[in-house]
Amino acid sequence: MASVAGNQLPTCYKTRRQDGTYDRIMAQLSKSLDQMFASKDYPADFARTTNRKGHYEYYSTGDNPSEFSALIIGQVMVSEWGTDLYAKGNFRPYDDNKITDDTMVRNTLVLCVPSQVTTDLTEFYYDQIGTLNDIRMMDEKEEESAVQNFRVTEWIRSSSMEPGKPSDLIVVTIADPKYTMRANLPINAAATAAPKVKHIKKKRTANAEAEKMQDVQQELTKPTGDDIRIGANYDPHLLLNYGGNLFDHQKARLHQHDFRGIDGMLIPPWDWFTALRRGTLVLLNVSLHCWIYPPTNPKFPTRKTYQVQAHNLRVLSESDEFCVIPRPTLSPIVRVSAHSSNPLTAFTEFNASPPKKAKADVTKGKVKAKTD
Repeated sequence: MASVAGNQLPTCYKTRRQDGTYDRIMAQLSKSLDQMFASKDYPADFARTTNRKGHYEYYSTGDNPSEFSALIIGQVMVSEWGTDLYAKGNFRPYDDNKITDDTMVRNTLVLCVPSQVTTDLTEFYYDQIGTLNDIRMMDEKEEESAVQNFRVTEWIRSSSMEPGKPSDLIVVTIADPKYTMRANLPINAAATAAPKVKHIKKKRTANAEAEKMQDVQQELTKPTGDDIRIGANYDPHLLLNYGGNLFDHQKARLHQHDFRGIDGMLIPPWDWFTALRRGTLVLLNVSLHCWIYPPTNPKFPTRKTYQVQAHNLRVLSESDEFCVIPRPTLSPIVRVSAHSSNPLTAFTEFNASPPKKAKADVTKGKVKAKTD
């Protein structure tokens, strides 16, 4: 899908409302309410436990307790609000550190309420935030009675720069790392083969420093067909902004996540910037986590980091917002101071595609918003 020019307004939001996309999605959500995070109550439907490392984990209550997971829906925000799909992900360079085979790199999606959305889907989105708030409010009561201080990183944030405004964005961390040392899961010989590399002669320039910084350009043949599959790993140079002194991978490969387009086909990681651009409506299968790090110095507070982690993603509606494609990172390191039956089944079966025949009447599913 081509990008919309920067001076043109996107039409996807108005189209979703007019062609019944939002109504179809709401109807599908209503069919899988028992797997939707918006319909969960804390701590009745899921509760908290502390693992042996002192971190919080969340599990489903009932006869068969298990790790809690559920489905959330939202619209992708721009990078200015925290969405990070870049090759370096959440890695923050300092001193001479680089991204190596042992570095855990993860990406982030920040979600907002869908634009020009129907009232019931708006309430559905904010019910998700309400449940996340319920968890924090209970923890805050514990923190008030504790003797130590806490520095908390929330899983929600405000889209407003004004202080005191309510948090209306959901911060989602991609659970699987961007790079992996795991071997390919083979299907056939072609699928396990590395992408073919066509070497292009290095350009000569008059600027000696620029020539020094310029790597030998390589044109990679992008995998297609059966080569793009769950369990496949790719050459990280396929990413548009991979390269430069920041990366020092020796054996690590680019990981294929279970991210799927509106057609159900896997989205390869080099297409994330276009497929998950601002305005894209997505469904995510997520779990909840809270990492607790006691201070090494008693003068410092205990750190608590709350995370919504996504394990699967499905695009429900594409966006025609303007998309900025990143350039390769060929500059030196930027140094900074040192200072159904289950959610996965419901996720797989979720279908909001428009009908192929004549437009049918759509019954609008109603979901009541939570009340205090």
